[in-house]
Amino acid sequence: MYNDVKNISFEILELVWKPLLHKFASWNIQGAEYKDLLQEMRVVLWKAQQMYSPTGKASFKTYLYQACFNRIFNMNAYTQRKIRKAHVVSLSGREGVLFAPDPFSDIETYSMLSNAGEETRIIAFGIINDMNIDEYLTPEQIETGIEELKELLKDE
Repeated sequence: MYNDVKNISFEILELVWKPLLHKFASWNIQGAEYKDLLQEMRVVLWKAQQMYSPTGKASFKTYLYQACFNRIFNMNAYTQRKIRKAHVVSLSGREGVLFAPDPFSDIETYSMLSNAGEETRIIAFGIINDMNIDEYLTPEQIETGIEELKELLKDE
């Protein structure tokens, strides 16, 4: 019945699969609202309608369910990665939280810096964000961090 989805209007398809879309939209993803997740599920439905091939091994129901699950799972994983990327720093008696979601979102960069010293991570963060790091590090720490960063970049 649903295997010829390309010939069904999107509005009808959305009505038919509304319960499934709402089920996935009701998952609790930190920072995401229900209406935003529901819209994401509509996009998944639209893409599934375009991409589904009835000659494949899965029924449209299975294909759509897996596509919705994958999208929600990936959104949740992305949110969790952003939360874990908050770094607590303590230098010269100052303590704070250094959030670096955007500059370190590249997995290779984040992996490279994960084993680096604190000075090196702060210098890299300062370079990426065009920040003055003099107030966070002493001249000696800056020199040490720059040398380590040079070595890391040489290895890459």
